[in-house]
Amino acid sequence: MQREIRSAPARYGLALASFALILGASFAIEKVSPFRIDLTSLIIIAMIASSWFLGFGPGMVLAIILELTLDYFTPPQFAFKSAIIIFNRMVLFSSVVWFASWRRSAEKKLREQRELLQVALENEQRARHQAEAADRLKDEFLATVSHELRTPLSAILGWAAILNMEELDAKTTRVALSTIERNAKAQAEIISDILDVSSIMAGKLRIDARAVELSVIVRAAVDTLQLAARAKGVSLSVSLDSDCFVVGDPDRLQQIVWNLVSNAIKFTPNRGKAQVRLARVNSHLELTVSDDGIGISSEFLPHVFERFRQADSSSTRAHGGLGLGLAIVRNLIELHGGTVSAESLGVSQGAKFTVRLPIATEIEESELRLQPDERVDLLEGNGDRPNLTGLRVLLVDDEPDTLEILRMILYQFGANVRGAGSTADAMNTFLEWKPDVLVSDLGMPEEDGYALIERVRALKPEQGCDIPAAALTAHVRDEDRVMSLAAGYQIHIKKPVDPAKLALAVAHLGKKAKV
Repeated sequence: MQREIRSAPARYGLALASFALILGASFAIEKVSPFRIDLTSLIIIAMIASSWFLGFGPGMVLAIILELTLDYFTPPQFAFKSAIIIFNRMVLFSSVVWFASWRRSAEKKLREQRELLQVALENEQRARHQAEAADRLKDEFLATVSHELRTPLSAILGWAAILNMEELDAKTTRVALSTIERNAKAQAEIISDILDVSSIMAGKLRIDARAVELSVIVRAAVDTLQLAARAKGVSLSVSLDSDCFVVGDPDRLQQIVWNLVSNAIKFTPNRGKAQVRLARVNSHLELTVSDDGIGISSEFLPHVFERFRQADSSSTRAHGGLGLGLAIVRNLIELHGGTVSAESLGVSQGAKFTVRLPIATEIEESELRLQPDERVDLLEGNGDRPNLTGLRVLLVDDEPDTLEILRMILYQFGANVRGAGSTADAMNTFLEWKPDVLVSDLGMPEEDGYALIERVRALKPEQGCDIPAAALTAHVRDEDRVMSLAAGYQIHIKKPVDPAKLALAVAHLGKKAKV
């Protein structure tokens, strides 16, 4: 592509310089050559070239100079005739200049349109390749989700069918129930990861930040995974600095640590080693999770924190999972104002993940005393079995199977339980029986859990309008929690729920009822 001269003085200067060069050259050639040079032809060539390369204006300047030059050499006796000739020549020269400059401009526009078309074509091809790659990732992800959900479901349904068909001895029954529980928890984790990613993609994931000691959270997460490490023969060592305070969400921080450590155990072979280290480094805390496992290839390492990406998504892969854990980890860490990085020397060379979080500063002494293990006592129990003896609990759920299992759970902890399958039945039982605690589903036909709590809170004080209430629901988004609390529930509990957690929550509400 030829470089375009945009400066007007430069274009006109070049036109005049070309005329002077041709005129001087023609005179010089005439002195040394016996042949006469056709000056008119040379100047016309210069005029066309100027119009082509420099534009219409410089070409017209040369046309006018050419006419003046030719008129200068016209004998005086042809003055009248020369006026007509001048007019004709100017029309001719102007037409030549216009055509040359127009042709040049047309070619320039055509070239620009071709370049734009080429760029658009390249962009379209790039977008199509990206869309095809996204479709492949989506298809692979959906296939993986189907596989990961169906695998534990097969064990659950299989053992449930066996338990229902024949009498088993106590040992086999315990194995069956343990397998069902373990696979149901695996399914719950998969669903939780999918919901977390959905919230992240919608920009709705929120954290409940407070002052916490990170070493306590790391220790709690590692302790829950030590059994899995020992079962696989992986040596899991821990080195934690004390007094490592951060401002963050205890549950989400524990999720970060759990994901990283469980990955280290998962991808480390038998008799391998994994290490968790927490230390102060300058103005931040550095959590390092390393292992000597299968490592990460150099090709996949830049994509390790991307959603729906797995190093091996084939049907022969050795490790399960959805490929969401590390993407969730990165987003949760960024929400806490930190960073995460991954290192690996290659396949079979192990991997190292480093989390950097800012150290909490200027924190109230009383706030520092709020340790995350106090929250764990409420949510996971402190070793004491909750006692619900004498506590009247009204359960509301439109699913009979769910209602029955929830009734059995609370009954095992000593509660006096009644169930209702709709808001209308719940209100009748409520007014007649006067329960101490209300536990209700949110999604129900006709009148949902929001309508129920609205009707309860509208009652008179002597009718029990201030009863402590828990929303037990499969609607587990952050906005669902906010809506349920704003509607009048004191606690938002996610389905499926651990029996001990449900009993602890009801016991907590029961204490309020007795006050």
